[in-house]
Amino acid sequence: MHRLRIAIATAPLELPIRKAIDVATEAGVQGVQFDLREEVRPEDFGPTARRQLLHYLDERNLRVGPATFGLRRPLFDPEYVEARLEALKSAMTFAWDLGARSLTLRVGDPLPSPENASASELTRQILEELAAHANQVGVVPTLIPSGDNAGRIVELIQSIKVGPLAVEADPFTAVACRYNFSDWLRELHQHVQHVRIRDGIRESFGGGKEVALGRGEVDWNEVIASVHEIEYQGWITVAGRPGADTATDTFRAATFVRNLLVLG
Repeated sequence: MHRLRIAIATAPLELPIRKAIDVATEAGVQGVQFDLREEVRPEDFGPTARRQLLHYLDERNLRVGPATFGLRRPLFDPEYVEARLEALKSAMTFAWDLGARSLTLRVGDPLPSPENASASELTRQILEELAAHANQVGVVPTLIPSGDNAGRIVELIQSIKVGPLAVEADPFTAVACRYNFSDWLRELHQHVQHVRIRDGIRESFGGGKEVALGRGEVDWNEVIASVHEIEYQGWITVAGRPGADTATDTFRAATFVRNLLVLG
């Protein structure tokens, strides 16, 4: 059984890739999360460049944790859906080459209700195509929900039979969308492939604002207890916040999580 491992998302650092990897080394984490759309792109990393990148990581006792792929439109937007699917499948294949076993992707919009037949059917087709490709390449599409009800997510994932799908858990989303993170995590436990660690505060007009870890409304003792309760054994990813001194914020976040895991 693998222990929990901490990764740093390198894209928010906005540094050349080797310098970003050096930040991860100095932060004392076990891995990195690359953005395969904007940062480490398949078309820029042929076989030789990939080997060099992986060697650079290996020399620093780092590995690629979960990869991510930033979408410019909601996942289930019918416009440009074929191009979006091809880009995602290419990223999944590339993620395997880098050693990642999951690719996180933001859903963007709430899941369509079952009553919306056309939207639900398109959602099913998109997820089936991604899950089938996951079976071929060994990388699990890991959905980043937009505050959806846990029961609806479970229902949708279990309806896809052609391959694996998973979900990312993020306590900041629970704060912003006003649901109990621990209850959500318990209901989705068998489908959680990745945990992203963010903190935040609720805003009076709705939604939330991300703040430094430990300074928001997340109950971290409860979060860590819940992660242990479901026997999660995977990657926990931290990232610098928008508008912050990103490298410093990343160091602090990694230290915060490391201390939580020791105390938990």
